Amino acid sequence: MQYIMPSASLYELYGGVLARGSRDSLTFVELPSNIRQTEVDSIRHSFEFPVGDFTMDPSQNLLVLVEKRQRRTPLALNPPFRVHIRTLSTNSPHPLAKDPIFEQSIAPYVEADYSFNISILGESVGVLFSGSHQRASTPSLFVVWDWTTGFIRSTMKFTYLDAPDTFSFLSPDAFVLPHFPRSYLIMEEEDMSHGTPLLAVYTMHANGDESHPLYPRPIQVATFLLPPMHAHAQVPRFKCRSDPAPVYVPRYPARSQKQSSSVEASASSASGSAQPQDGNGGRGDRVQRPFYVAPENRIICFSMPLQVGYPVLFTHASTLLSYKKFLSKSPSSAPSEMDANPPPSTIPPSMFDPPNTPSNVFDPNPAPPDLNPTTNNPIPANSEINSSTDANINSNPPTQAELLRIPWATWGPPNTRWLEGSLNFGSYECYVYGTRLVHGVDPEEGLTVPRYRSVRVLDFNAVGVRRAHKEKTEKRGKTENRRNRSANRRWGSEEMDIDDDEVAEHNTHAGEVDDGDIEIDIEHSDGESDEDDEDVWEDGDEAGAGDDDDSDSTGEFDAEDAALVAYSDSDPDAQPRAKCHTVTETSVIQRGHLFLADVHSSLPYREITKRVPRASYNFMIDDERIICLTNDRQVWVYTM
Repeated sequence: MQYIMPSASLYELYGGVLARGSRDSLTFVELPSNIRQTEVDSIRHSFEFPVGDFTMDPSQNLLVLVEKRQRRTPLALNPPFRVHIRTLSTNSPHPLAKDPIFEQSIAPYVEADYSFNISILGESVGVLFSGSHQRASTPSLFVVWDWTTGFIRSTMKFTYLDAPDTFSFLSPDAFVLPHFPRSYLIMEEEDMSHGTPLLAVYTMHANGDESHPLYPRPIQVATFLLPPMHAHAQVPRFKCRSDPAPVYVPRYPARSQKQSSSVEASASSASGSAQPQDGNGGRGDRVQRPFYVAPENRIICFSMPLQVGYPVLFTHASTLLSYKKFLSKSPSSAPSEMDANPPPSTIPPSMFDPPNTPSNVFDPNPAPPDLNPTTNNPIPANSEINSSTDANINSNPPTQAELLRIPWATWGPPNTRWLEGSLNFGSYECYVYGTRLVHGVDPEEGLTVPRYRSVRVLDFNAVGVRRAHKEKTEKRGKTENRRNRSANRRWGSEEMDIDDDEVAEHNTHAGEVDDGDIEIDIEHSDGESDEDDEDVWEDGDEAGAGDDDDSDSTGEFDAEDAALVAYSDSDPDAQPRAKCHTVTETSVIQRGHLFLADVHSSLPYREITKRVPRASYNFMIDDERIICLTNDRQVWVYTM
């Protein structure tokens, strides 16, 4: 199925809705779904202010817009950013929001461009206001609101040197910030020869928790160290990506935009309650989907776009949420993990020591931290009052920040997977959903903007990996039994003997696939894989051959900027074969231009590759579909 979308600088894919647009208007296309029992629909909203960025949650009928700051009067020395809480269906203030507009200023005021990273977490919404890297004096700010009450759950302010590029929610109460300390890029001391990237995990405050000594700052509970890198490594950005939110529950059938009036009426009657109502009341659909990805099983993708190479780290949200288990362990003694615990001098204390760190981060009701006897205020962990002289620093017990550090060897090798090389995510950062990631492979030659003829899905679903590995083992066992029986029948006959290598080659050559059932289809696969472990996926084959009720059939809808274009399944490239491969062995990134030592990782995954009919330069994924952009406006949608 193909769509013609408006040219856009803004985009989003969430909950079966694809949105694109500009600073003054957005077009939302509800993609067809057999699971949600929906047809294609679209709606367009215009705005009375310049939109800096946006996100949405169709299950809550929620649209969040960040308005770029504007000087409304000559006396406005520090104009605020404004966050608008609206309904996706009507573009009106959301009835469940006590205050539909949040204002947020950033001090000191610096005249600079800001980018925004926005994520919805059920009743909370987080916004990272990132200052331009072109000016080192530009501050950044991260805020999490309860959008129904306006309560601020977390606030963090950053300088240029310690500002994260992105964030990801891990649970209803926790988030992770990836850090690559930029100070290493400007320091010239001999003892700053390398830097240590890290993943800092924080917990947020609940409604009514203003009495906490750290409020509104979050509580840092763990710091996962990554392998140390050379200080000269040019890491312009250290990003993380995961979808959907850990509290997101997909529902069906999705509410049609034409039903919005009745929904709004229901929402208005419920808006008097402080707690949002489930089901209706502006919250979304009435029936929950029976199966969806467990929040803790979501994969978190951390990437470092470099001038040479593109290292990407994968781990499950549950791994980062299990920090207590790792904090109680000692580092592995494996010789290949010599990079686990770099010298303390290479890690700036500011990266670990949030002001007023509580004395016990594992206590749900931690005792107040030490107080300054003069001011009676909590003492920051890195303040002079808590610091010793250089002569006695080695004799002191570890600081609270040091106790939170988890060396790479303790947690990383068995629970992560590092990949480096041809992971082509493109410019649309919707390439992760649940346990799956999509990217382009097989680029066409001679193009300034790469276009890829094949698409690859990496699936970190542990259940699927175990099943595929079991089937692969059983298949090898059957092959061995057949070979033994054949050898017994031919015993004593030199003319009938077959070399073992020849038999093994014969049994794995067909289709170049030695795996089990393929769980991920790019259009649709109904039934088991054939004995060669391949499936044939045809363009537009949603429910099997001969299904006249296919939701991906030719059709069109009325919309000014989003027209459904008929597709054809007669394309000669419409029947490529998909290749599936299970990766369980340990991968090694050799020490060199990036890492100081060899980096080992072994989180298993499945790799599914298929040639697509039309070369594309960007790929996106959700729970049902893979979306391919063939140019700036053409969008091809393939079902899974």
